[in-house]
Amino acid sequence: MMAGRKSEPTITLAELYESQNHLMDALLIYKYLKKENPSKKIAEKIDKLEDKIFSEIESQYLSVIQKVFTPEERKFFQILPHTRFLEFKKIVEQDKYNNHEIR
Repeated sequence: MMAGRKSEPTITLAELYESQNHLMDALLIYKYLKKENPSKKIAEKIDKLEDKIFSEIESQYLSVIQKVFTPEERKFFQILPHTRFLEFKKIVEQDKYNNHEIR
């Protein structure tokens, strides 16, 4: 790799993060890759991973969130369990993935 050049995230890296249960890292990479190459395979990986993230054990959500939102609404509005939110916040603060806008 050339000095000063950042490497681009790859599907292999996303799969590695996913296998190590670093789900937010994997999700952000898949979303970045989807913007670069909107394939059905990547879209399916995103859907599967979002299902996994947003259907985590109910006790990981604050009780008020459990009372106000159904599991389907939490996924639709992308309301993360507290531990996943902290993981996501750390990723953003570290400016991972070259500060690409990922949505």
